[in-house]
Amino acid sequence: MKKGAKAVFIEPLGENVVLNFIRDFIERRIRGVRTEDEHPLLYKDIKGLRPYFNDVTYAEFQLLGMLERVIGYQKAGSLRLDSIDGWVLVKFPFLKRFCRLVVISLRK
Repeated sequence: MKKGAKAVFIEPLGENVVLNFIRDFIERRIRGVRTEDEHPLLYKDIKGLRPYFNDVTYAEFQLLGMLERVIGYQKAGSLRLDSIDGWVLVKFPFLKRFCRLVVISLRK
């Protein structure tokens, strides 16, 4: 990347043990989607980016919103799960590690 360039990624967050078990069982064993060396990002993976970039920021998403895959996107939208997530994650930041996704922003 050139100096001043910015990159943004949405990746699965791998800090939730229960979610990782489900991911492993469904995605790897049933669907065969992931390779053996592929894994959802951990906080240590994100922190490992810091020596290579001037700015590394990240934000977690889909704590309750991950239920949309179970109850359906339309019902999840009507329940406003993503909005509830925003409130819950501000009030209880220790729950961020249980989220499904992380958005990572990198600036060179």
